[in-house]
Amino acid sequence: SSSSSSSTSSSSTSSSSSSSSSSSSSSSSSSSTSSSSSMMASPSSRHPRCSRIGIGIGIGIGIGIGIGINPKLKFVAVVKYIEEQTKLDRGKGKKTQTVIEVKEDIPDDEVELNLRSMELDPPKLVIFKSEDIIKGQYIVADGTYVDCCSTSGNVAVIELLAVYYVLDLEYPRWYAQVLGILQTHLLKLQPYYGLKSVKYKKFSTELHQTMTDLESRD
Repeated sequence: SSSSSSSTSSSSTSSSSSSSSSSSSSSSSSSSTSSSSSMMASPSSRHPRCSRIGIGIGIGIGIGIGIGINPKLKFVAVVKYIEEQTKLDRGKGKKTQTVIEVKEDIPDDEVELNLRSMELDPPKLVIFKSEDIIKGQYIVADGTYVDCCSTSGNVAVIELLAVYYVLDLEYPRWYAQVLGILQTHLLKLQPYYGLKSVKYKKFSTELHQTMTDLESRD
């Protein structure tokens, strides 16, 4: 099984409190997910590696990602690209699904309807936007949801990773590829050792080389 031993030092209040958390993988009850609301209650600062990994992917692998969109949504576009390039689409079991749902032009009175989840559903990020402007961002899981209290999709992605780390949650099969890439190359605390698709291995190798080249120039 895969484990989400990751750290988001400098990204958010929630990730700061997680640095001493255990790295073992476990399941979380709905009460644990609900308890995350307090740690996610304040805005977070931008993680310094978000732009670097975005640049690395843009230069080395996916030229043009995020061009012409709101800068606060650029890293979301990068994550979507990673999902496509690493997806698990062969073999038995549930295939890759998106860990970020972007919903456009949802009326205010329908927002809660779009934040529903089932008991034990793993955390995902839901972003509401209109004409490239972020209207709201929520981490949704286990029959509940938490307001990210941020206007940046880049920050919300880091907060999503922080939830997996603080609650010591195992990555579900259908989110594991993209979360594994972010854990390994963005957070850089511990490599992802779980199930990896052929596409994951190729993408991870190429991204590592590109990131190494970029960092050697500093």
